Amino acid sequence: MRKLLMPLIFGLSLLYPFLIFYGLQNFKAAWLLPILFLMILARLLMTGTSKTHRMLFLGGTLLMVVLISFSGAELGLKLYPVLISASFLIVFFSSLYSKQSAVERIARIKEPDLPPKAVNYTRRVTQVWSLFFFINGGIALYLAIYGSTKMWTLYNGLISYLVMAMIFSVEFIVRQKVRQQ
Repeated sequence: MRKLLMPLIFGLSLLYPFLIFYGLQNFKAAWLLPILFLMILARLLMTGTSKTHRMLFLGGTLLMVVLISFSGAELGLKLYPVLISASFLIVFFSSLYSKQSAVERIARIKEPDLPPKAVNYTRRVTQVWSLFFFINGGIALYLAIYGSTKMWTLYNGLISYLVMAMIFSVEFIVRQKVRQQ
């Protein structure tokens, strides 16, 4: 089931800002809440096997429900990217205090015997991603509260993905140079 859900969730995640933008132009925000809850449920099902990560994501979801109750559906719809960035920030940043960083765990899937230099490198990459998720979540939060729906959509539907692609690309180039050394 997980393999079937993954492409669907990925596609919906990419389309989410545009669905919300279109929906807010044509419907009451409260009518769009099922989309938000569907996304949250799908993410919850896809969250790793760690009970801690699931509980943190569930806690964030409950916080969003409370915020929606007090501030309205439109803000709640716009807070979804903040929840996702916060979830990734928690996973990546907390891994810096464990034996293996998040990026090291991912790297060991392909290369189980990482040399110490590569372990240090993966820790640095985890720090970079943690910083990105912190900044990204902050921008998403600011735009959800103070920005226009157009700016929120532009950032969460395009700019943040371009920045992620840039980080992936730069990291790939740096990794190749580190391997050569």
